Amino acid sequence: MSTDGITVRSADWADDEAALTRVRSAVFILEQGVPRAIEMDGQDPDARHVLAEHDGQAVGCGRLLPDGRIGRIAVLASHRGLGIGARLLEALLDLARNAAIVDVYLHSQASATAFYTRAGFEARGPVFEEAGIPHQDMQLTLDYRRWNERLVHVAYPRPFDQLVLAQLHHARRELRLLSPALDPRVFDGEPFLAALRQFIRESRLSNARVIVRESRPLVQSGHGLLQMGPAGAFERKPTVLNPATTS
Repeated sequence: MSTDGITVRSADWADDEAALTRVRSAVFILEQGVPRAIEMDGQDPDARHVLAEHDGQAVGCGRLLPDGRIGRIAVLASHRGLGIGARLLEALLDLARNAAIVDVYLHSQASATAFYTRAGFEARGPVFEEAGIPHQDMQLTLDYRRWNERLVHVAYPRPFDQLVLAQLHHARRELRLLSPALDPRVFDGEPFLAALRQFIRESRLSNARVIVRESRPLVQSGHGLLQMGPAGAFERKPTVLNPATTS
């Protein structure tokens, strides 16, 4: 079967409950014998969902719970082998990144662990039984260092620190940084300093403008950014860091 006409989109339980339920019922309840009371566990209204459709008909689905658990990934038997499962998983990981979730996990059926391993998941603990089927707990820590999408609610200091690195990687000519105190948990680690040095060395036209509320704590702590510019200049007016001021 061709993959033409197959799309994967975000779904809302209030609007797409019937389509999501049809796929899950066909795969988990009818095909695999999972009891309906276990499959329909009452958590769907609070979950984020994805739906795969072929010419407008639901053929696959998956969900992400608020605690970072991925599950209910299902593809109808008639549409397996087309890469739909991988697309559903990637869509769920994108949802997790947009929610600024750091660690995602899932309970993989033992027969599907290789699929999740290829996506970067790692097994945790022994195989266990769930709904009468052997399962393996698997976990993945998401990498935000090259993320370039807008996030509304971001955990601090992580993954905020990785998002700062992402902005450094995506910056081209100018970077502006406004921070009350340049928290060392974010702005004084070697990954950040190395990325900043690389940015301002890439071109003679590159520059970074940094402004803080007060520079005294930076001096007292020996902040790494002091090696790139005069300490007093960090206060009240922007300091321009360029290749000529870095070693």
